[in-house]
Amino acid sequence: MKRDLTKFANTEFDLLIIGGGIHGAALLWQAAQMQLSVGLIEMGDFSQATSANSQKIIHGGLRYLQQFDIRRIRQSILSRKQLMMWAPHLVHPLKCIMPVYGHGFKGKEAMKLGMYLYDLIGFGRNKIFDQSKYIPNGKILSVQETNNKIPYLNQDKLKGGVQWYDGFCLNTERLVLAFIKSGCKLGGLATNYVKAVKIIKTGNKITGIKADDQLNGDTLDIRARKVVNCTGAWISEIYENTDLHCGLQTRFASGINIVVKKIFPFNNAVGISNKKDKGRLYFVVPWRGKSIVGTEYFPFNGNPDDYKSNLDQCMQLIHGFNEAYPMAKLELKDVTFVHQGLLPVSNKPFLEDEEPNISKKFKIVDHENDGIKGMFSVIGVKYTTAAYVTSKILRSLYPASFIKRVNLKHQLVGGNIDSFSLYKESLINKWGKILDKETMAPLVENYGDEVETVLNIGREQDRAKSNQNDKLSFVLRGQTLFAIREEMAMKLSDVILRRTDLGTSHCPKRVLLDEISFYMAEELEWSEHSRLNEINELNNFYPDYFEYKPIDKTLG
Repeated sequence: MKRDLTKFANTEFDLLIIGGGIHGAALLWQAAQMQLSVGLIEMGDFSQATSANSQKIIHGGLRYLQQFDIRRIRQSILSRKQLMMWAPHLVHPLKCIMPVYGHGFKGKEAMKLGMYLYDLIGFGRNKIFDQSKYIPNGKILSVQETNNKIPYLNQDKLKGGVQWYDGFCLNTERLVLAFIKSGCKLGGLATNYVKAVKIIKTGNKITGIKADDQLNGDTLDIRARKVVNCTGAWISEIYENTDLHCGLQTRFASGINIVVKKIFPFNNAVGISNKKDKGRLYFVVPWRGKSIVGTEYFPFNGNPDDYKSNLDQCMQLIHGFNEAYPMAKLELKDVTFVHQGLLPVSNKPFLEDEEPNISKKFKIVDHENDGIKGMFSVIGVKYTTAAYVTSKILRSLYPASFIKRVNLKHQLVGGNIDSFSLYKESLINKWGKILDKETMAPLVENYGDEVETVLNIGREQDRAKSNQNDKLSFVLRGQTLFAIREEMAMKLSDVILRRTDLGTSHCPKRVLLDEISFYMAEELEWSEHSRLNEINELNNFYPDYFEYKPIDKTLG
């Protein structure tokens, strides 16, 4: 996958996608399966915004039982199953536990009925070749079982617990990238750091997009017969320079999760309510030896380019969770990373100090009614069902050909694996003399069947330079060069935050940034000044309110 803007300038696309988050990425892959001439442009890096900032849960729709929304539950369960099939190295089952208090709608009896209905609605979820993706039935836990699994719970009116399984994505950024790489492998084109700035039209029909190359300042016209806007919080920006009246609901709220020290001694997700805050539910997800705690929502009014979480928001999440589970005793110093994203809110009005009401349903708008034929916009609300949403878009655009050509059983790049657990074990054994299990396992989980390509690139480069002293140096070199040569990494932040997991749970140390940036400087011919600027830019990504921030902020 190479960044080639000449191809974009010289191609008239059947379909042009604006936005490289999960919805744009899934749409690229599906459109490429239809053998359409399809391109995707992203103003930053792929999966740079909200699609990267989640609790990594691939939801099966259990929450929709409260509204008895069987259709959405079924959609979520099937979408979860598909993601496990498409990317078996990235998406796995995860046991979830939640204590149950009292009786009534949220009591033990109601939960038992809910688990029965949920499993009934999820029939066929285990019709999948890879048995490591098996989703067991939910069950009710006794008080003793619940206390064994979640120590130091409030015992007042505790009646037991509920246990179910959901999906979990170790690296949501690489899942987005897998969709994009798969779409490009089938003939689609994608590029990062190209911003759509204006609609080009003839009469009332769209004919393309005027775009700016964010890396060198060039402007290009991209011709397209149809355009789909998947830019999330930036959805209305392109319409500001045209006479199109955007009919979309475009209010957004900020949502944050925090990465902290490991809270529970096991690898289960835990839901705990704060009884002092209207029973507000906090979810704790085990992730790479730490815990992700969330989610807290806040009103947002402003330019999404300027959005950053702040100290008050982070502290509100910490205090709220400590009230729900006092034994956690979280402090600001325990926070090593903050996931922050902008999510659409419903039309329901809310006061400035109230928590926003996050939208539950996606929106697809055909702008022919607004005066531009061939222009579509989509606002997604859920990572899990993105491919379902984009399939609906394609059915609207190409109803006859879609059913014939799209094969939802295809695996994504990196996911050509029959049994992930066996595959992982075999590679750990194969590379055991060179890399220990603790190093090899996460590499397989991130790269899937591409992992040996990554490692061999690093080994070949080290052999060429006669550098055999550090057994791990070739891993970092391989990851960096693979990201540049095969995954369009253009900046240090692309490698650290989205191609690898080197900086997504904590701030990397300066020595690591120097090593990675030296590899990039050599490959991309950066000057020393450019290399140091890249380090400084990455450093500024991390919130200033972190008490533990080991990066040296100086450029010297």
